[in-house]
Amino acid sequence: MARTREKKQAEAPAPEAPTIYIPPNAKTTVTMDMRTALKLRAETAVMRTQGLPGGYRSRTQLIEAALEELLVKIEAEFNNGEEFPPNISGSFRTGRPLGS
Repeated sequence: MARTREKKQAEAPAPEAPTIYIPPNAKTTVTMDMRTALKLRAETAVMRTQGLPGGYRSRTQLIEAALEELLVKIEAEFNNGEEFPPNISGSFRTGRPLGS
């Protein structure tokens, strides 16, 4: 009898990870270090394109567009084109990257 109970428990599907809803336009403040030359280059791109069709009105808009484009590429390469599951714990490592 115990063996049957163990088998049933082993066949039970794993519980689904809880889902979290984050509105697509919700904003959060991000603080990070960036190479000075890259920052200046981004600011120059914004200044030179802000009045043009398809230009960028702010550094944030430029960075968000670039990050979205890169994430699509990374998801295609590492996750069959699907978005990665959300980090529902809200934690993220800080400090030096692993292996550095």
